[in-house]
Amino acid sequence: MGRGKPRLDRAAPGQLAAQTLACTRQGSVILLHDGPQVTPALLGALLTGLRERGLKPVTLNDLRPRRIGLREGWARLRGSYGG
Repeated sequence: MGRGKPRLDRAAPGQLAAQTLACTRQGSVILLHDGPQVTPALLGALLTGLRERGLKPVTLNDLRPRRIGLREGWARLRGSYGG
C-alpha cells in the first residue's frame, strides 16, 4: 500500500475505518481485498461512516466511465498516494 494508507494486518476495524474515512471525499474509490478476517467488520464501519457523511456508496459497475487526460490521471495517481 502507499504511504499513509491503512494496513489491514496491523489495525482494528474501527481504527482502519477512521483512517480511511478521514481521507475519503466525494468521488473517492475504496478498494478492499477479500481475505483478511477484519474485512467484514471494516466494510460495515465504512458503509456506516460514508452514509453518516452524506456519501452514497456504489459499486464500480454503477459508475459511468469518463475519459481523462494524462495530466489529470497522473495528478489523481499522485494524490491517491499522498503526493
